[in-house]
Amino acid sequence: MEEKIKIANPTLHRYLFTVTAFSKLLALSLFIILPFLGFYLGMQYQQKVTVATPVVSEVQKPPTPTPTPSSTIGSTTNWKTYTNTTPVFSFTYPSNYAVDNRSKQFPPSTLFVEDMSKQVGYEGGGNINPYFTISINPSTVSITDYVNNKNNNLTYLSTQSVSANTFIVTTETHGAGCGSGNQYLLKSGDFIISLANNAKCYGISDGIFNQILSTLKF
Repeated sequence: MEEKIKIANPTLHRYLFTVTAFSKLLALSLFIILPFLGFYLGMQYQQKVTVATPVVSEVQKPPTPTPTPSSTIGSTTNWKTYTNTTPVFSFTYPSNYAVDNRSKQFPPSTLFVEDMSKQVGYEGGGNINPYFTISINPSTVSITDYVNNKNNNLTYLSTQSVSANTFIVTTETHGAGCGSGNQYLLKSGDFIISLANNAKCYGISDGIFNQILSTLKF
């Protein structure tokens, strides 16, 4: 005799397998929402991975060495200051240097800034202290006209800015081997000021000369 299988709740069974308007709406909602939900969760995960990567990289990155500052040409702490009266300007120079006013020997106004710590052989015989000169020449013309005046025997080389001053750099036209060397010219009022150094012969080192040049103030 065959036994019939009894269904405990035939109403619930029919409900699970019956397509209704609600089930259609639910299926449609899930079909639309699930892809967007998956995309949103994927984007959130990707952002977390992207943000975390640079942090790990930065931690593993070796420290950048601190650059060592370039050494200066000696300390200027004990340097002396020279102040001129006409025109008014000042500059500092090493403590082992001296400023010698030789205006009577080289008129109208000439200063010799000498390194008193050593001597070099002079072409005329004997020894002298290395030096550079500062010549102060009254002039009402522009610095360009001054350089172009053939009587001044100057050849233009370049224009250079050193600290707060802009210099016209020239050399003597005759090109004497141990002449005054390159001259750094600038105009101050009715004066042309020339700073000349010839490190190849009797001058001081270009490094010290440029450092003194940078301290020139008006």
